[in-house]
Amino acid sequence: MPLEQAIQHVAFRPYIPTSQVLAFAVLPPLGGSDVDAHRGLGVEYLAGQDPMLLSEWPQQQFAIAFGRGRLALEPCTLEHYSAQGVAWTTRHRVVLTLQPDGNVPVSAVDREAGRLLRAGGCR
Repeated sequence: MPLEQAIQHVAFRPYIPTSQVLAFAVLPPLGGSDVDAHRGLGVEYLAGQDPMLLSEWPQQQFAIAFGRGRLALEPCTLEHYSAQGVAWTTRHRVVLTLQPDGNVPVSAVDREAGRLLRAGGCR
């Protein structure tokens, strides 16, 4: 789906990686009713040669908990939510997850997540 079409179905300003984007998708909400205000955006892209999936959602009125028993993610702090997936929140209450789209080393996912944060993925 083209970005122009996808962003008509989300109510936040998504972060778009500067890497080669392959596809966009509107994602179902993390919770609540299935309305534009709760929907997310998925971005399939290449980080160098590594295919990645970046997912973003508005953080509604509930706590997002990933990782080591934390009650909620601290803004701009990376946390593994699975063996290969990384999550973080922004200061503007957007939840992001990054995971490989295929056989990608965990170190490459971690490196890419750090690059996204430094490049504006935590605004």
